[in-house]
Amino acid sequence: MSGFTRRLAIPFFIALLVEGAGSLLIMQQPQWLKHFDQPVLDAFTRWQLTQRIPDDIVIVDIDDQSLQRIAPWPWPRDVIGKLLQTIEQAQPLGIGLDIVFPEPRDAQADQALAHQVQNSTVRVCIAQAFDLHGSEPRHIGALAAGWPVSPGAAAIAASGYVGNYPQLAKAARCAGHITPWLDADGLLRRLPGWIRFNQQIWPFLSAAMLGRTSTVQATFVTVPYRIHPQNWLALPAWRLLLGQADPAMLKGRWVLIGSSALGLGDKVATPIHPWMPGVVIHAELLDGLLRPLPSPSISPLWFVWVSLTLLVVGMTVLIVRKRLYAALA
Repeated sequence: MSGFTRRLAIPFFIALLVEGAGSLLIMQQPQWLKHFDQPVLDAFTRWQLTQRIPDDIVIVDIDDQSLQRIAPWPWPRDVIGKLLQTIEQAQPLGIGLDIVFPEPRDAQADQALAHQVQNSTVRVCIAQAFDLHGSEPRHIGALAAGWPVSPGAAAIAASGYVGNYPQLAKAARCAGHITPWLDADGLLRRLPGWIRFNQQIWPFLSAAMLGRTSTVQATFVTVPYRIHPQNWLALPAWRLLLGQADPAMLKGRWVLIGSSALGLGDKVATPIHPWMPGVVIHAELLDGLLRPLPSPSISPLWFVWVSLTLLVVGMTVLIVRKRLYAALA
């Protein structure tokens, strides 16, 4: 081997060693490497946000103006029942309530809401939350009927719950969980697919709404985060209650009822927004179920492929340079 060839070979073998070590490291995915991997995935998530406006999902928003025009929170339960009735009359595909009503209040109003949920011609899916890490688990309210635990079900066990007042829990024909799962950095990127408590399991709210529970097989479901937060179709709740909105915009669409009001505290930090209303999380999951796409992730094989490509390009450049020098010698 000539001196010139040796000078070419040394960088090549160094590059090969780096390539091999890097590929092995990426394939093994050690825990410390994930701290570097997650910011890359988050950046990719923000980059791939679209300007698309889902036209089959509407958020009915109990916003700050709704609290000013109707009543401070919590609203009387019969007001929620009236809101549901107004939405039902517009003939949507389904309704999801991203609100929990744990304690009984006014008996007549409680009965009115439970009656509306039970007798609605449109399926109303109520929400409930679970304690997954609490050292002092709560048992507040009652849980609506879930699914029986099947062998091998990928469900996370809960130690407690916050359900709804017994009349509403019993009246509900559909229930899903709204339990967040925060990563170590405090951001919400996923939800448990199923949660288990006392030999029953519940899917996340959006899956329960669609009735597509058979497709929920993973322990965790990644929130797609594909839509800019301001791009969702939203209708202030006060407009529906005061007859100042056209309910026809709800016809043939999936409706999620939630709140963006600052005082209600239903907001979470996400990779695309530092303070996002929780109802938008469920809208993202609903959109992901209606239009499934691969979750944004960087495969180890992608890294290996790119690395090998760069290696081949580098080798080609070295060979060309060698032949060029030989021709000029």
